[in-house]
Amino acid sequence: MAVPAYDWIGFHADIRPDSVALIDDYSGKTHTYAELDDRVRRMAAWLAGKGVGEGDRVAFLSENTIDIFEVLFACAHLKAIIVPLNWRLAAPELQFIVGDSRPTVLIYEEQFRQAVDQLVAPSCLSLGDAYEAALAGADPDAAPPVTATHDDPLAIMYTSGTTGHPKGALITHRMFFYNAINIGDAVGLTYKSRNLNVLLSRLIDSTTAVTTIDSAAATPGILPSAVLAISDWAITSGSRPSPATTSIETDSV
Repeated sequence: MAVPAYDWIGFHADIRPDSVALIDDYSGKTHTYAELDDRVRRMAAWLAGKGVGEGDRVAFLSENTIDIFEVLFACAHLKAIIVPLNWRLAAPELQFIVGDSRPTVLIYEEQFRQAVDQLVAPSCLSLGDAYEAALAGADPDAAPPVTATHDDPLAIMYTSGTTGHPKGALITHRMFFYNAINIGDAVGLTYKSRNLNVLLSRLIDSTTAVTTIDSAAATPGILPSAVLAISDWAITSGSRPSPATTSIETDSV
């Protein structure tokens, strides 16, 4: 029997709506779980309006930003697949990955506009004002519920291509789920934890860092006596140590 996937954000928006979910240390943006859930649903509705549906890919090109989580969880609502692009790659490498994954939508940071101009996608959206306008104009109630199963893909992660072209590794909801359980339990993270990300926001690492086990609760449809709880998440831009050490103090990491 197929195991239902988990609406990570919707669950915590219900039980701890006013708790801080994400902190963008570079821009100063913060989102509570209620705000994050609203933004995720708006992004899902906007993507659906651009023709994104089950199995379609959504590429994401940016330095570290909390916006990537909104796109990731929006894809979960649509049974779509996020394709995170490494911003350190050269244009020909990005061209191959985009050509191979054929995204319906490409979301990017404005500083990479020159590279994006060399890529092919039916629809593109720049982070910042255009992204916020897209969210503001979308109806969160139009977002479908999460109906994926653990067998459905959620991301395609491309390898470095050391022996040729990069290879796309398909990451399912199950892989995200059990990776979060295995790592979160091993390091003792709880819903009270605050986690700092300085290096590249690779989807598996980032999602593991913000998902933990709360063994005191249970949620229907997942493991008995276990529910994934997302802790506060602080994220810095690039890999600069100075903002990181400052964030450890100011965000109580």
